[in-house]
Amino acid sequence: MGYNTRVFFRHAGCFINRYEWLVNAIELGGNCCGERPHKEAARPMTLADFTSLNLMIPALAGPDAPSVIQELSQALEQDQRIPELLPFYHAALNREYLAGTEMGAGMAFPHARLTTLPEVCFALGRSAAPLAWGPHAVRPVRLVFLLAVPATDATQYLLLISGLARLGNDEKLVAQLHAARDPEGLLAVLRQVELRTLPAAGAGRK
Repeated sequence: MGYNTRVFFRHAGCFINRYEWLVNAIELGGNCCGERPHKEAARPMTLADFTSLNLMIPALAGPDAPSVIQELSQALEQDQRIPELLPFYHAALNREYLAGTEMGAGMAFPHARLTTLPEVCFALGRSAAPLAWGPHAVRPVRLVFLLAVPATDATQYLLLISGLARLGNDEKLVAQLHAARDPEGLLAVLRQVELRTLPAAGAGRK
């Protein structure tokens, strides 16, 4: 069974009814909020724009959810993506215990939404062996995306997770993530997932 964006939201603890129209607008490429993309560039925006080489961890050291979330939280702090380690770590771990984010394709998407976070971003970790992800997990997990989201940001968050949903539904790209030899290889896979950014006002008019 492939990924479904709405299922992803439900597992992520979001309110489907509140955001459903925004998901539809993003998937259709519509201008739903009139906001500018996260980063303006001539090339298409990709999942790689929400992360960096320093946030690619091809060999996770931890065997379970708490240790992996801590490891990825430390990477976010070292890359100056989160202001404080412990509040973010505790928020992500508590949310994971309340509603596990393990999904198909051997992936999990722990996340935290805090007012102190400056931007939407994520760290990616890969484990050589299946992780003991927690009481809610029903499938083995080897790829973990730890998302950091400002509490007031909806548009960029939706862009990110719609891209992650498409990534998880692409068996070829998932296989490339497992086969990547180093952080550069992981980031190269993420660059292949283009996001449907919001067009500028008046775009498409003649």
